[in-house]
Amino acid sequence: DCRADTWCAWSETLLQCGVHPCRAHGCDETGCTAEAACKWGEGATSCSKVPTTECPDQKTQKDCEGVTAFGGCVWEMGALNEYRCVEKPCVIHQSEDSCVTDPISCVWDSQTAACSKKECTYPTEAECTAKGGTEGCQWATDHCTKRRCSAGEEAACVTDDACEWVGSSCQYKKCRNYDSEASCNHDAECHWDVSAAPGKCDVKVCLRYDTEGACETDPELRCSWDTEGKRCTDKDCGKLGSPCACSRDRGCFWDTSGSGSGACVTGAFGGCPLMDLVILLDGTSSMKRPFGRHSNGYDAVVEYLRDWARVLPLSGDSGKVDPSAKIGNGVRVGVVQFGAQGRATKVGYTMGSGGHVSGLMSELDVDLDYHEAQMIDTQDAYVAGALQLAQNMFTRPDRKKVLLVISDSVILDSGKAAVHSAVSSLFGAGVKVFGVLLRPTAAFPSTAGAAEAAMLNVLSDVREEHFLNAEIEDLKGILGTLCDPSQQFGRLIASTATGTGAAKQRQPCPMYFDKDLCNHDPSCRWSSGLLVCSDSACLLHCDKDVCVSDATNLCAWDESTGMCTKRPICDHLMAECPTDPGCKWDAAKSLCVEKVCQHQTESGCLSDPMGCVWKSEEDHCTARPCTYTSKDSCELDMACKWDVTVAGTQPWAPCVAQPCATTDAAVCQADSRRCEWVGNSCKVRPCVEYLDEK
Repeated sequence: DCRADTWCAWSETLLQCGVHPCRAHGCDETGCTAEAACKWGEGATSCSKVPTTECPDQKTQKDCEGVTAFGGCVWEMGALNEYRCVEKPCVIHQSEDSCVTDPISCVWDSQTAACSKKECTYPTEAECTAKGGTEGCQWATDHCTKRRCSAGEEAACVTDDACEWVGSSCQYKKCRNYDSEASCNHDAECHWDVSAAPGKCDVKVCLRYDTEGACETDPELRCSWDTEGKRCTDKDCGKLGSPCACSRDRGCFWDTSGSGSGACVTGAFGGCPLMDLVILLDGTSSMKRPFGRHSNGYDAVVEYLRDWARVLPLSGDSGKVDPSAKIGNGVRVGVVQFGAQGRATKVGYTMGSGGHVSGLMSELDVDLDYHEAQMIDTQDAYVAGALQLAQNMFTRPDRKKVLLVISDSVILDSGKAAVHSAVSSLFGAGVKVFGVLLRPTAAFPSTAGAAEAAMLNVLSDVREEHFLNAEIEDLKGILGTLCDPSQQFGRLIASTATGTGAAKQRQPCPMYFDKDLCNHDPSCRWSSGLLVCSDSACLLHCDKDVCVSDATNLCAWDESTGMCTKRPICDHLMAECPTDPGCKWDAAKSLCVEKVCQHQTESGCLSDPMGCVWKSEEDHCTARPCTYTSKDSCELDMACKWDVTVAGTQPWAPCVAQPCATTDAAVCQADSRRCEWVGNSCKVRPCVEYLDEK
């Protein structure tokens, strides 16, 4: 009956009827018709499976295995110990998402682009040992898994990519003996690799680089070369104890927020304020299902949180300190798990953080181990109790307070009095509440609408700005950009640069989106061509004499920090700003900014050492184009060129405008005063490339 129903699919693993994966396409006709096993119908409003009768009609093994339609049939023993002909599981799926959402337990192989039934899915040790013995299965602590790397000959051994022949025996390659994400990530040299399906445990990316050059040029800036151990390791910015060494590393940032002389932190978190952040983690049973290329979504989230916490600029304070004690700079993290009504949990006082926010990774590791091992594992999701536990963790009024809910469930007490009361108390205490609704695949499940509406009820206003619906692979990026003002959550969390002189609170240069704010930071420079803020070349000088001799980049040595930076420009408070003739106060930005070519007369304009241009037709003084100080920066801008013939004839670098630098005829002809389209290129009209009379 289950197989005959176009809405349903029979799970041979669970021995029960479930919703067929075609239903995941919902109202998506294109996605539905792309699957051979699915059809668009029932009033042309929904997707359902194509009914097949060929397999059940076959009464012999020969006839059964001769069927080829819809992936074919297989002759197998059913639950009542009788042989029968059934649809061959999994092979009908044409996409990874459809494959991994099949209740039969299917696995997608990226290399072959094929879906097959997952092996050794027996739920108990007895079944695994008895039924799975002939299939090469074995029981591994708490689950049934495929026995691998047991071949007695080299040729058979190396056909499995998890195995290698060592001496006279077949052995697992490093890390490949772990078949769960939790056990994999607990090994310091391993990580769960989702670059291809199915996901697997493999050696960490940085450990695969065997030369310093390859290590230091990792495209994601994850690695650094250990000169003593002569190997590539995961980057740890915290080990770079000086401002200069820190600034020289592209993935790190010298953070001067709070008290003290500063600390080296991961660049992505350079915009983090002094903050306490509590994670509200969904511990319901639905989180255990496969999510993308993770065999267990709950374990995947816990391990993402662990990896994220390891690179956060943690405060270094124990969760068990007196709430009124002085706290270090940086971030503290806490974790609360929610599930059935009345089943909110956190670690006990004697464990890890003691159930508080902590700035020590050693304590957070214990907390995450606890939640990983003690999943609530109930069907329904209620958050009132968890919200109350979270509020008790926010004890410091001098720190930004953030609560992040991570869930895939419909929160059943959303909108109820208890939740409303808890949320109101959090908002009253200044807590910003964000939410991430996870989905197993790119397709939105049928419960997505209800789950989103329920989660929005517990979030800060404007609710939609505090909410994201994401695949599990997106969670890593969401966590990694919580302090990036260019991202949705980071815009509401990140600190902003304030202060002047030695008291200035900096932020990573790429996080400035305004030219004046960028140039006001002595560590940064604005690219007028690329319209981005980047590190000043001065930061690369770790020697004082080399620093002060770099006149091209206007470098100066900061004795208070031991850093080479740009010479301060208009670094004044409002009262002091007007006393500097080269500066003016910008009320909109609350910032003292440089006066650039704001002359009222032609003579004043042309005598400005910054190099200004007088536009006679407009009686207006404007900044000269192409103000780059290095050849590389200059030549990156197509509108500029590095002209050595003018070197020494002007007080600035020989980067000059290159008019008519376009390959678009319409753009060229629009600037007809200077340019003309000749053949297939834009040419400068004679003489107009000169910007001043001299």
